Amino acid sequence: MWIQAIEDAVEKTRRNMSRFDMKFPHITEHKRYEWGESNDWIEGFYTGMIWLCYEYTKDSLFRETATRHVEDFRQRLMEKRSLDHHDIGFLYLPSALASWIADRNEEGKRLALQAADHLMLRWREEGQYIQAWGPKGDQKNGGRIIIDCLMNLPLLYWAHDQTGDNRYLHAAAAQAKLSRRYLMRGTTPPTTRFIFIPQMENRSAGGRIKAIMTVRPGPGGRHGRYTGLRFPTDIRGIRMIWRRHGVPRYILSSICQAIMSLIGILTLRSERTLRVTAPPPPSPLAGCWRSWNI
Repeated sequence: MWIQAIEDAVEKTRRNMSRFDMKFPHITEHKRYEWGESNDWIEGFYTGMIWLCYEYTKDSLFRETATRHVEDFRQRLMEKRSLDHHDIGFLYLPSALASWIADRNEEGKRLALQAADHLMLRWREEGQYIQAWGPKGDQKNGGRIIIDCLMNLPLLYWAHDQTGDNRYLHAAAAQAKLSRRYLMRGTTPPTTRFIFIPQMENRSAGGRIKAIMTVRPGPGGRHGRYTGLRFPTDIRGIRMIWRRHGVPRYILSSICQAIMSLIGILTLRSERTLRVTAPPPPSPLAGCWRSWNI
């Protein structure tokens, strides 16, 4: 059965390549993809599917198409086109890095390292976090982190492995630790985002951190579409950090979060914004290993 499923996916990808050439599928509200230019955060997934098809079939058509996609991603990075966000891993892991893994393309490896450097531009030294969206100091997004960033951290871990530069490792580890403390909540559904007030970022000043935390729970609410995304992002992201660092509290957090997510879907139906002064209390479930001094 799974072989047939893979071959069906391969043939569908082949048809899409023939029909849409260098266009990419975009999210739409009409239950079907709209195809267009590479100007969003999701295009890397389609290129990654093409590389997987190449690995499965060894058909050079897939390799040639994916390589042309990687060139498009290279041009996009040079132009800094629609890249003012943290989803650089989503774009360049399944495209540029995949080209090096699947085809030993040195250009792909170089592009992936350049993408890691671009992601590091979002590192905020004062607050020790990776800002999700917008320019530094932006009034709306200047202190924003979201849990999706966990799935972009492998780009930084890989860059550290390749270069030995500890900047990548420090940023990735700090973001993982911060996300676990502020986004993995034991008493609410998965928290998608947390906003640090920029003027309070300097912890060394002795001031208390003020933050705005937005919880976007289950189906039925205006942001119910996040539900299907939160499970794999929370669990796979935290599990990935555990496998990297070998720290039990990360895998425990993912298990506890899955349980609380299911409870939250059944009990909460609307968006809530919680205004918090000082760090929120640690999750009673995720905090079985106490490590809250960040």
